[in-house]
Amino acid sequence: MAKPRGASSAPRIRLTLGIDEAGRGPAVGPMVMAAVVLDSRSAAALTRAGLCDSKHYGAGDDAHRVRAGLAREIRKRARFVALIEVEHTEIDQRVARHELNVLERELATQLIEEAPAVHRIIADGQRMFAALGQRYAHFESHDRAESRHASVAAASVIAKVQRDERFATKPSSGRSPAAATPTRRPASGCAPTANATAGSPRRRGSAGRTPTWRT
Repeated sequence: MAKPRGASSAPRIRLTLGIDEAGRGPAVGPMVMAAVVLDSRSAAALTRAGLCDSKHYGAGDDAHRVRAGLAREIRKRARFVALIEVEHTEIDQRVARHELNVLERELATQLIEEAPAVHRIIADGQRMFAALGQRYAHFESHDRAESRHASVAAASVIAKVQRDERFATKPSSGRSPAAATPTRRPASGCAPTANATAGSPRRRGSAGRTPTWRT
């Protein structure tokens, strides 16, 4: 598992644990939080395969097929993949107690505890997850982390695919979010990231630029 502050053990290969969720505060269906551990080589390979933030691909059946294909590739290449589903009834209870952020920190903690030791832990949501930096070494939380870090983008894809498949297999849970908006054709590249580390994995963007992941 990822070590609390003060622990000295660390893997020789640089690993990054990314955390993201799909369905925060849903009216129907579950919220899914996922964690994915990637090394830099796997992050580069997934980027070449088209990895982006799950929202980048749009909505509809075509977008779901693209995400589902990437999810399979992520599971093949990742060092660790885990997810937790929380039903909307529990979310409603926690919202009523003003504890939705607390719930998300609890879920993130559970995933971190299950994960192998890593060099970096990155969660999407700067303020929401900032408190976990007091507990875990090398923990970071950033807004829009899924558009800046490959491991968080991978977690966003895993979470989104799992949530959509729950709707597909349980139609009584409510309308699928994949069918909630008209189908849009995915763009031909991720949006570029600012101030990315030199030498990090890159792929060609839709405007001829070379977006980079921060590593």
